[in-house]
Amino acid sequence: MARDVVTNALLYTLQIGKRNGQWPTAAIHRKSSAFQNVALSTKPTENGGLKLLAFSFSRNKWLNLNTEEFKRTDFVAFGTVDNALYYLLMTQHQDQGGLGSVLVFKLIEKAWSETKISLKLNYARFSVAVINQFIYIMQSKGKIMWRLHPITGSILRLDDLLDDQPICHVTCYNQCILLFHSVTKEGVDETVVQCYNTAQNVWTRLNNLEGPANGMTSFKDDHFTYILQSSGDMWKMVKPQSDVLDFEYAGKLWGCDWSLNEAITFKNKLYICGVKSETILDDPQLRQSLPGLFDKIVYIESESVESMTLRNISAKLYTFC
Repeated sequence: MARDVVTNALLYTLQIGKRNGQWPTAAIHRKSSAFQNVALSTKPTENGGLKLLAFSFSRNKWLNLNTEEFKRTDFVAFGTVDNALYYLLMTQHQDQGGLGSVLVFKLIEKAWSETKISLKLNYARFSVAVINQFIYIMQSKGKIMWRLHPITGSILRLDDLLDDQPICHVTCYNQCILLFHSVTKEGVDETVVQCYNTAQNVWTRLNNLEGPANGMTSFKDDHFTYILQSSGDMWKMVKPQSDVLDFEYAGKLWGCDWSLNEAITFKNKLYICGVKSETILDDPQLRQSLPGLFDKIVYIESESVESMTLRNISAKLYTFC
């Protein structure tokens, strides 16, 4: 369970009320809420559950949000929709083979309130993407995608994915959801990208990326959405004159293969989280900045799959979409 969770772990600025695209810096960095300027984290409790913490970038310290503990299961995800934080977990049906149900909880004040949503799926890892007021759910393997409306509780099955290969990574770009999986062609690893336009209900294929999808992550700044591979290669999403979404090479941040957790930008800094490795620290190609994009790159190492270390404070950090 911990390995699946930490694979999806990251530092993430919880932008309450954000929908799609990029926000201007001034909007991101307002100090009007406990959820502004922070990375959200969970910490295991003595009761076998989890509690929510927040790391404040502006105050450079951990904040105890005093929220209610929530359940700890094999497969979990989070999402924010219209000023609300949602926690999704998979429960297993003991009497129905490999089936399970995704349950959805909403954070109200300091307590987790269960919604009326229950979606029966295979008991396996799932990914979540949020576009406008909807939560989209895709499983790690399979061609089915579901759209949930957490306010009304409605559930809709959408058109099938183009491929049923194991999904390695999911990210959003404006109204689109991008799914990444690995293929090998003539002994060379490539990343296949499926793009779902939620406004048009259309699936398309984008150009393949060089290198494997395994271990990649994504992040945003005020202007672009980026893809970062474990090889250190970084790409930014662009729309050239053809108006077709594509990837433009942005640079190489290191030369070895480094197991990534996630990455996030804050002001003009890029924070990258990965598994502790002496190789990355000794890498002669390790970049400390990327002129024109990031004035400083901060590397944060996780001690193990059970914890991540940020300024000597250990906690697990989760993805929000």
